[in-house]
Amino acid sequence: MNLQKSSRHLLANLPTVFARLALAGLMTVSATFAAITVGTSLSQGIVGQPYLTSLTATGGTAPYSHSLSGSNLPAGLSLASNGVLSGTPSAAGQFNFAVQTTDATNATGLTNLTIRIVGVTGLVISTQSLPSGRLGTVYDQMLSAVGGTAPYSFDLLLGAGSLPPGLSLSSAGRITGTPTGGGVFPIIVRATDATGSSFQASYTIRIEAASLTISTTSLSGASSNLPYSQTVVAIGGAPPYAFDLLSGSLPPGLVLASNGILSGTPTNSGTYNFFLRVIDSGGMTAQASYSIVVAGTGLRVLISSLPTGIVNQAYSGALLAQGGTAPYTFTILSGGLPTGLTLNSTGSISGVPSVAGVFPVTIRLSDSAGQFTQSDVLININSGLFNITNTLFPDGFVNTPYVLNLATSGGIAPVAYTLLSGTPPPGLTMSSSGTLSGMPLSAGSYQFTVRAIDSIGATAQLPITIKIESFTLIISQAGLANGQLGQPYSSTLSATNATPPFTFALAGGACSFFPLTLFLPS
Repeated sequence: MNLQKSSRHLLANLPTVFARLALAGLMTVSATFAAITVGTSLSQGIVGQPYLTSLTATGGTAPYSHSLSGSNLPAGLSLASNGVLSGTPSAAGQFNFAVQTTDATNATGLTNLTIRIVGVTGLVISTQSLPSGRLGTVYDQMLSAVGGTAPYSFDLLLGAGSLPPGLSLSSAGRITGTPTGGGVFPIIVRATDATGSSFQASYTIRIEAASLTISTTSLSGASSNLPYSQTVVAIGGAPPYAFDLLSGSLPPGLVLASNGILSGTPTNSGTYNFFLRVIDSGGMTAQASYSIVVAGTGLRVLISSLPTGIVNQAYSGALLAQGGTAPYTFTILSGGLPTGLTLNSTGSISGVPSVAGVFPVTIRLSDSAGQFTQSDVLININSGLFNITNTLFPDGFVNTPYVLNLATSGGIAPVAYTLLSGTPPPGLTMSSSGTLSGMPLSAGSYQFTVRAIDSIGATAQLPITIKIESFTLIISQAGLANGQLGQPYSSTLSATNATPPFTFALAGGACSFFPLTLFLPS
């Protein structure tokens, strides 16, 4: 048992081990472990009733292959390499098991799953899921029930969704017809037995177009400085789908994830026009044009951290406002400024601080239309010229190693670093020595503040913004062809996983002749 637990622990921590070895230069890895996962929500099964569900992988590059890591499936069920979990369970209980998923590049991910199998104690709709249909093609699916007292009658629960246009549900549980509209249709079906007992089950019927199509026709408007999230949906073709920006510009502050979720906090008002593209697993593509109008209505404090000050030296900082209706008024809601500093109603903070320390203050911002908001800020006053000197924070890419080394000046070693506020990109960690490193897992713009403390207690803080892109530009040619001395040479490199056109340049090393060692027969 201890050996089994140790093995699982090792498997679960392999991504971290490999990432650290790669960052240390001790090994080269071409795949990430933590980025590929499958959905962890599995439908409940019933003893003696057929069970069927498909695992859906995210991250990595399709197609995927699935296999069990260990064996603790319910008796009667099996997992196929394409992710189909099926069979007829013979025993009730809760079963925990692990699935290893491998993508087309041999990157792997390990996901822990739980499935519950119950015995039949009353009326139950035993149909686990409904298959997808296709526009213009006859659809025919029978629902089944067990338990209770036969016969059973089926109907749609009022106000809980509707069938795709062209389909109908009979009282015997048969869904038939020819779909005339595509999309995703969530419904709740009710089964009633001869005694009047009833049971409800939720389903989703997907009707796909014959060809790949982006079914989302428009996107809602947004407000500057307020969170925004919309999902672009595709139908037809061969799922899974991958979305990207084909042309035009998204509103600043918004990013498009490969799963079609457009999210973020827009920072500038205006009208933004762009084209989105979707690619299915078979390489088919479709595109659609969109326009998002960003209104400048969201009120917020733009600066949540202020410059570091020094005891007995003049200090000057400023809070800025965005959105709402000018003029603005700044006041202190809670906390207190360092002794010697004052806040002007226009947002300027000035004076000569007389004490050192870190001072948290909550600022209230009001506009002339009566809107208001608040923001927590930190003012750091040092006793000497101790500062974090970094000024550039390079962008990163999902599933690509990232390293940022922080440095200070004016302090007395050793210096320890901690995270003061905010959240770094998922997958990155901050060491006490000032190294931010790891493998970013999610795209987006991440803001956080780092604090440094030297050996005599002087402190410095630095606000950091790091942008993580959702794609990684790679050179797909594994190597260059061999050449012959004195003979013409030609070999072509190609790039993938980003937006052309591409520009190639020599990043390091030199083009030269390589010495050959010849072995001659004696």
